[in-house]
Amino acid sequence: MGDAGTFAPQAGANLTHTFIPTPSYWIAAGVDQKVGTVLDIQTVTQTAPVIYPDNVYSLTATLNDDNTWTVTQ
Repeated sequence: MGDAGTFAPQAGANLTHTFIPTPSYWIAAGVDQKVGTVLDIQTVTQTAPVIYPDNVYSLTATLNDDNTWTVTQ
């Protein structure tokens, strides 16, 4: 899962799955997280959606002193 999107549907014989990716990006802050660990959404509190405007391919995110995020181009 590291550095790659992951989709995990129910597996079974004779099943057909169609994927139409509609990615949404979120930024989060935490401590003592290991790469490849699945995050428990109930314990991650400093999150914010990251929305890329058309034709923008990089953004800068800053975690503020009050634990809110500022995302800028």
